[in-house]
Order: sequence, then structure tokens, then C-alpha cells
Amino acid sequence: MDKPADYGSAFRSSNLLRGTRSMIKNIKKIVPVFLSLFIFGAGFIYLNLSKNKLSEPEVQMSPRNYLYNEKFGKVREYSGKDISTSGAVINIRLNQLPGVSEPLIKCSPVNNNILAVCANDFTADNNNARLFISHNKGREWNAHLIPLSPLFKASSYSDPWLEYDKSGTLYFTAVQYDLYDNKRDGLFFAKSADNGITWNNELKLIAVNRTIQQKIDKPKVFISGKDVIFVIWTEVSGLKSFIKISSSRDNGSSFSEPVIVSDDRAHFSAMTEDYNGILYMTYVNDGKSISAVKSNDEGRSWTAIDKNLEIKSAGKPAGNRNVLKSGSSEGIRINSEPSLCISKGNEILIVYSAKKNDSDISDIFLTRLIKNNSEFDEPKKISKDTTGNDQYLPVITSDEAGNVYIFYQDSRNDVNNEFSESFISVSSDGCKTFNDHLISTAPYKPSDIAVDRYFGDYNSFVISGKDLIAVWTDGRNGNYDLYAGIMNIENLLSR
Repeated sequence: MDKPADYGSAFRSSNLLRGTRSMIKNIKKIVPVFLSLFIFGAGFIYLNLSKNKLSEPEVQMSPRNYLYNEKFGKVREYSGKDISTSGAVINIRLNQLPGVSEPLIKCSPVNNNILAVCANDFTADNNNARLFISHNKGREWNAHLIPLSPLFKASSYSDPWLEYDKSGTLYFTAVQYDLYDNKRDGLFFAKSADNGITWNNELKLIAVNRTIQQKIDKPKVFISGKDVIFVIWTEVSGLKSFIKISSSRDNGSSFSEPVIVSDDRAHFSAMTEDYNGILYMTYVNDGKSISAVKSNDEGRSWTAIDKNLEIKSAGKPAGNRNVLKSGSSEGIRINSEPSLCISKGNEILIVYSAKKNDSDISDIFLTRLIKNNSEFDEPKKISKDTTGNDQYLPVITSDEAGNVYIFYQDSRNDVNNEFSESFISVSSDGCKTFNDHLISTAPYKPSDIAVDRYFGDYNSFVISGKDLIAVWTDGRNGNYDLYAGIMNIENLLSR
């Protein structure tokens, strides 16, 4: 007998088919709405997060070496030295192999003929940093390597800094990052008792980060009059950024646990000590002001200066960076990092670059802490430049006679504001007036050399006897090079 037809089953199948088709139609209608809401929500979140980001760049580490290699390829060693003169100025290239930037110079307190310069090096071997030593006040230079911490099997470095203590021991720090794991970076520290020939790097990294959300940036070494060694740095954590400090009271053999001494939007710190042994530190707060803290007990505790100095950060915004020289290119990144020194009258002098107005986006300004060091003096523009062109990356020092020197990069001589030169401004009347002196023998165009808008984040100079020796990143050869500008102080003070 034939099996009766299952009309109920057929009816159910038909209903299921119609239901499926209806559901597909509804999904097609819902998906665009859902996607629109998703995109709108993501955009809303992004914009709100962007508003909360630091006005200053979150991290200003040097670009990875592969970016340099992509732009410049395999570079050749220079043949011979590069020495040029212009009037009383001498310029000398420090490096024989291109790819070095961001130099910091120090003079040995034991022998002022000996100068040490550390720098970023895009072509350095893995696990090594670059150092240059001169034994004749900068007239000749020899390159050396600083072995980095063996904690990372393959690593590179950025933001190097060094300092001499009273005995002539040289201390070095830098951000060391893992080439195998881009989440890891550390704060490297080493010391040398023979002017950089050999190094003790057995100390473990002072700090280590293991997540992509945390980065170490801009470390510095400072040594107090009582031989306490301080290492200060910026630590970026998500959308927040702190100044941290760690100290050593046993000549760098061990360091204290790091402590936070800033607000949570801090970057670009600098440190000094007055003649009474009081320590001062400044930093840029949220890209909108300069803040200060001080310590009366050799760095064991810190108190904030109540009032901040409001500033307009140098450059113009481009993403989460500020840039200069972007008229015909991507330009170069810039910051308003302060530089400190103590005057002969025990004043804390502070220089920084900042925007004057929309048509003059980077000038050099000087202020000081006044009224028992509780607030900032009214800032004054330093250079005699009358154009709207850029002055940037200032650093300051003073000598025993009370003269004050400020070194910076300057584009006043280029009508298009693209080429830069190196200038020194000098005051011998307590910072009432300054005279400007060109200390480079050739201009360069930083935006042509820049990699990922990086050209270099600071300059440096020292006074050695009767000579002033300044060092800077220079692009006159079409690559990253270091040049020293040497000038006798008498020539700087003669006009």
C-alpha cells in the first residue's frame, strides 16, 4: 500500500522557506543600519579619544632603522675629514659613516680637552650604541661603541644621554628596545671610567615595559653636587604620560624604585641644581604649559611649584605631533622641551621654543623662576630676528663670569623658511640683552633628510676653557650627520 502524502510536512517546509527568505530580507535591511551605527560609534569614540590625547607628541623615539634604510639604502663611509671655517668659526664633521643624529656633548671635569658625544645611529650594529670622543677640544673625533644590555638578544636604542661625575666617570643612558618583540623596551644604564673605551653594563635595566601601550621616552642623567645620580624619563601609558625618576647613591651600582614626580600629561623634562643644593625639574604639561617641581632633600621628596607658565607649543598640529617646515613637504616634528641652567646670581633660567602667533610658529623664549622660586617671570624673546621664520631646539648654559649662552637652530636667513643654520645668542648683562652669532658654515634643509618627520629632537653645547663647542644634527651632505661648531668665547663676547 502506498504511503499517504504528508501535507503537514510540506506545509511546514513551505513556511520555513518563506520565513528564511523573510529573515534574509530583514537582515539585508538591518545590516546597513547596523554598519552605519557601528561606524558612527567608532568615529565618536575615536574623536573623543583624540581630544584626550596629549597635545605634545606622545612618544618621540627615533624611527626604526629599517625606515632609514628604506630611504637612504646602503650608505658609504666618507673619505677624509670635513673641516670648514667662516671667520672665527670652525665646523668639523664628527662621523665618518652617515646616519647619526641627536648629539649630546659633555666635557670631562678632569681634563677639559676631553669631550664626549653620544648620538643616535641608524647604522650601528645590533646591541651597540654610538659614542664619539675628542682629546683636543673637538678638533679630532674617534668613534666608539657602547655595548647595550644583553637582556635583549637583538636590540637597538634611541634618545641617548650622558654625564660626567666629578672624578671623570662617564654615565650613559638610552631607551633600549627589543628587535624581536616591539612590545618590550627598557631604560639602559652603563658607566665608563676611561672616557668610553670600556663600559660596565652589568646593571639590569632600570625600567622595563612589556606592553605596546607603555613606552619609555627621553631619558636623562643628572648628577647632584653630593654625587647622587638621577635618571629621569617620560613614561607613556595609554593616553597618560608621566615623568619618573630613579636615583643611585652608590655610583650607579644600584637604583631606587622609580617614582612619579609630575602630572599625568607630562613630557620633556629637564633638571638642575642651585648653589644651595635645591634640585629643580621642569616639564611640559599637556603641551600647554611648563610646570616645575623642586626637592630640598636630595631628591627623596618633591613638591610642585604652584603656578605654571602658559605656552603655545612650537609648530603646527599634524596628527598627534607638532611640525615645522611643512610648507612644501611633510616637515619635521618639533617640541617645546625646556632647557635649564643656574645663573651666577643663583637664578633658575629656562629657555624653550614656542609659537608667537599663527604666522610665527616657533621662537626662542627665556623665563626664570622668581619670588622665592614660586612662579615664572614674564618670558622674553631671545633672538634679534625680525622675520616670521623658525627658531627651535634651544639649550642654555652660563659660565663662571655670569655670561649666558643659548644655542639653537634658526631659519632667519632663508626667505622660504626651509633651510636652517646654527646660532648662539650671548648675554653679558644678566639676560637684559643678547647678541646673535652664526656658528655653522653651511645651511641645510632638514625636511629633505627627515624620516617619518624626524630630524633630531635636541642640540647640545659645552664651554671648555676659552672655547665654546656646539654639536647638532646637520643635513648639508644629504644625510644625517653630526657637526661641531667651535668658537672662541672672546669672539662671542666682543660684539
